[in-house]
Amino acid sequence: MRILCPILALLASAASAHRAPVVWLGVPSGAESCRTPLLAAIRERRPDVDVRVGRAHGGGDVSARLREEEGVWRLVVRVEGLTPLRRVLPSPGESCAATADVAALMLDRYLDDVHWTGTPVRIERPVAPPPPVPAPAPPPPPTPTAPEPGPPTPATRTAATVSPPAPPPTTPEAAPARPTPPAASRPALHAQAAIELGPSVAATSLGAWPFLDADFAVRLGAWQVGLGGSVTGPRETPISASTPAAGAYDVETGSARLVGTYRLPLGPGALRFELAPGVEFLGVTASGSGLFHVHAGLAASPYIGVRLAYELPLPLKFALALRAEGRADLWPAEFDVEGLSGGVSTLRWGGGVALALSRVFF
Repeated sequence: MRILCPILALLASAASAHRAPVVWLGVPSGAESCRTPLLAAIRERRPDVDVRVGRAHGGGDVSARLREEEGVWRLVVRVEGLTPLRRVLPSPGESCAATADVAALMLDRYLDDVHWTGTPVRIERPVAPPPPVPAPAPPPPPTPTAPEPGPPTPATRTAATVSPPAPPPTTPEAAPARPTPPAASRPALHAQAAIELGPSVAATSLGAWPFLDADFAVRLGAWQVGLGGSVTGPRETPISASTPAAGAYDVETGSARLVGTYRLPLGPGALRFELAPGVEFLGVTASGSGLFHVHAGLAASPYIGVRLAYELPLPLKFALALRAEGRADLWPAEFDVEGLSGGVSTLRWGGGVALALSRVFF
């Protein structure tokens, strides 16, 4: 029994030292539907790694967690002793398959870049080399002795003692350089489509008119570009004349525009700065008992508009925006009937407000 206990302890320590590397996965509340596809995607790319749900306990394990911050999904990967990885993920939407595949690919490339093996990262400090050994002192020269008497001989040469050369000085070995993790690559941007629709009120030469606005845009990160338009129903305004003529102007107006937007996250939503150049169309028909025939005309007036909006996100990828707009007409259009006083024209300066509901696709 005394022999069996040390053997079992040795086997237990060897098994713990050679356990499989563990990746601990964390998913935020409300996104439990993404847990199963994410586990499957990671195990498909890393079949040799044990993937579990929970928090990492150090010792070389990997912590991979999904986070949702202000509608933006992020992947955060941490390994003890290494620089963490933070990446933006595409929104899961109704299916988490695409998000899980992108997250598993980012995790797989990160573990390859840092050469992760599941063992803790150790930073070894260089050991100072021992001091150099001093060169041995040369032996003392021999004591001269008087020569014995004998026949005269040529001049006696005294041998000089030569000391051995000193060993070259030793230098401390250079400390091993710490490996530098490779520069992290930026994730590819994800394009989305957005449709916005809502009522607006704009100032015209005939007063405040209600309009229906519609915009379609393509969003890439914080920038988006799109096309839009506004329409309104016909409206009548009386014709005044010096004669007893009676009649009215039937006015219809609308516009088409190009919109460039920059979205700045602010609070729970985003502040939108928009530049919206476009063309305003004015259609006028003059008719009445005092006119011999109907007069009609159509004019187009280009303008430059600037808009400021605040967008508040809603569930299911919807958003509600309150928008204010100011515009300047470059060439105002005017319509009148010869012989009659009064007319219809576009304003040199105008503006309006709108309340719009939008939805993001993809």
